This record gives sequence, C-alpha cells and structure tokens, in this order.
Amino acid sequence: NNNKISWKISKTINIADENFQDHGIQKDWWLFPQKYNQPCFDVLNLSSTIYPRTLRVIQVTKSMTHAFKLKYLVPVIKTLKIDKVEFYVVCRNENLKDFNLGVVDDIKTLNRTLKGNNKNHSISFSKND
Repeated sequence: NNNKISWKISKTINIADENFQDHGIQKDWWLFPQKYNQPCFDVLNLSSTIYPRTLRVIQVTKSMTHAFKLKYLVPVIKTLKIDKVEFYVVCRNENLKDFNLGVVDDIKTLNRTLKGNNKNHSISFSKND
C-alpha cells in the first residue's frame, strides 16, 4: 500500500498533558507532548481553525494493535473548542493489512466533550503506512 499523506507544518510546540493552555495555537501547528510516553497520541495537529475546528491525532506504532485512552484529549478539545477529531495510526507497511484498533476507552466522554463544543461533531479513525 502506497498511501502517502502530507500535511503542512507552520509551527511546532511542546505541550504539557496537565494544565493544557491555548498558546495562541493556529492552523497547521503541530503539538508534541513533553512526555515521551504520552497516553493516546504521539503528536496532535490543528488542521482547521474554522468550522469544523479539526484536531488530528497521530499515533505511530510498530505493534499489530493499538489502544486509545481518549480522556487525555479532553483538555485539548475543550481549550481549543474542537468540533471534529480525526485519528491516524501510522504503522509499518507489512503490518497495515493485519493492524487492528485496540480498546478505545472513554469514547462517551469524548463524545460529550465534542457535543458541548458543537452539536454536529464527528470522530473518525484511519490507518496509514
């Protein structure tokens, strides 16, 4: 599979899991966690600042499965008033066909948070190599 995705990078910043702050974050900014073992994501990208305000969640893995703990996204989603969340799992090409999404915890919490920002919210999962 040769699916290639490229996204613009305007700026990169490090963010703290606790006490997340806006930092004037704008479109095409990439947010890297300060902790190397941040639950739920390896990097975040604000891909749209107009409706729908869209957050990309990128997780890189060499495993055949990966779980998500969505409660760790709630402070970011609330602060940035996100309407839509897209999840991308990046894995090795040889693992792509057999990759499975693991347990997705706190989906109801994430849904309530998004619904509080906008009634027409959405969540989507995608995998790519």
